Amino acid sequence: MENLRLNNDDFFRLVLDKLFLTYPDLEINPNPIGHGGMKTVYQAFDKSLKKNLVIKIIKFTSDDGEKRTKREIDILKLLSSRYFPVILDTQIVKIGQQEIFIILESFVTGKTLREFNKSGLAFEEAVIIGKELLEALALVHQKKLVHRDVKPENIMITENGELVLLDFGIARDLTDDSITSDLAIFGPMTIGYAAPEQVANKKKLISERTDLFSWAVVLYELLTGTNPIVQGEISKERILQKTLKLSPDSVDFNNIPEELKYVIKKNLSPVVHKRSSSALEILDFLKRKGY
Repeated sequence: MENLRLNNDDFFRLVLDKLFLTYPDLEINPNPIGHGGMKTVYQAFDKSLKKNLVIKIIKFTSDDGEKRTKREIDILKLLSSRYFPVILDTQIVKIGQQEIFIILESFVTGKTLREFNKSGLAFEEAVIIGKELLEALALVHQKKLVHRDVKPENIMITENGELVLLDFGIARDLTDDSITSDLAIFGPMTIGYAAPEQVANKKKLISERTDLFSWAVVLYELLTGTNPIVQGEISKERILQKTLKLSPDSVDFNNIPEELKYVIKKNLSPVVHKRSSSALEILDFLKRKGY
């Protein structure tokens, strides 16, 4: 097969060449701005729209990868809000016998929350971001979706100070069959932010409360500068074990106001039903407490 005789750089050059033919108004920077797993990401400028775009080139290595990509596209088409990127176009191109999925998305100008928080945030700023993240998650959950990968790297803060939630690559549609194998030891996740039910691949327990666990980890990190699960651990195995056995009472809540301590502690519970029932419930609680 043709693609097997090409090295990775040559392969992606061929894909970019095909894109130039399909989208003549695009000026594509040939240097990728991101790469991970099956996905390579490029930035482009649309001369007709006078806008920066993101081009995601996805090289499938499994049936699951293809299913997840198509699900991500379907999800983003469902979500129409400033809290999410906009899909402008999709297509499949063929290099030899290899099918490549192309996604054109709106370009989000700003910094990831990880970068934005490097120097620490003011208390008020951290709370605002925590609330905006809840508003974004409420919209996701209203569509019977679970993001399952809420973490600082998947949250952008735009130049206008607005929050955008990215990367629905492992999102779960609660109205559809799960893609993850029942035999998998772990579910798809990011260690240190994933809820215990993800770590244990307890698919029947996945719900909006799964995202609320991750939200609590992110808010704690914004307020203190440390991740309550990763802190003090020296290996991935230890972090996984700590997630499964996490006792919210063991987390240091010094200098965190009582109301925020209550809601973070509640949603760090390893017992799913002990967490808040929804993002809207937390937003209502914070509003009543003056946040």
